[in-house]
Amino acid sequence: MVKWVVELSEFDIEFRPRTPIKAQMLANFVVELAYDEASISTPTWSLYIDGSSTLMGSGVGIVLESSGETSSSGELALATGVKKIVIYSYSQLVVNQVQGSYEARDEKMTKYFVKAKNLLEKFEEASVVQVSRTNNAAADQLARERAVVWVAIYKAKMNKAYNTKVRPRNFQVGDLVMQKIEASGPIGKLDPKWEDPYKIIEIVNVGAYKLQQLDGRNIPCTWNAANLKKYYS
Repeated sequence: MVKWVVELSEFDIEFRPRTPIKAQMLANFVVELAYDEASISTPTWSLYIDGSSTLMGSGVGIVLESSGETSSSGELALATGVKKIVIYSYSQLVVNQVQGSYEARDEKMTKYFVKAKNLLEKFEEASVVQVSRTNNAAADQLARERAVVWVAIYKAKMNKAYNTKVRPRNFQVGDLVMQKIEASGPIGKLDPKWEDPYKIIEIVNVGAYKLQQLDGRNIPCTWNAANLKKYYS
């Protein structure tokens, strides 16, 4: 303590004890920060659906909007704490079934109808409105985006299936390989499919090779690895 007194003595520091807080000051503070609960308004969210299934075969594509922000999601609006919601759909069948104008007779549609009604009852306010496809731009854009995603997923699946069946053939200079016979007519089961062995003398590119006959004569064209296989003597 003495050390700190010496160090701080050069500064003009004055100690003042803490004064008690008056009760009236606390009361005034509470009154100033008090808010009227009735003045707090819950925002109404808009849910745009396109009435179709998702890529995984369940649910619907949705676009949930509030306060100028848009998010495309398959999660239920309840998970985000939404209390009030207006659902826009260009499917007349869906809207009329939810509103009670149409009766869902199909067993599968009845299950969806019951689930939708139970979900809507969990909101403080919920309504379903039919709009034309041209006016439902949000859901229409979602449908176009989903189509693009579907094409990308389809191509990815095709590439994966192809790559699992294809075995890459890598050869080195000096390897002996057999060349696939390109016949102009039909080939019988007992006819040869591969020609005499050749020697790889150059790697032109990935999967492309220059060949040479065993007597030293070069093959003029470049051969792809798909038409070659390793020769075992």
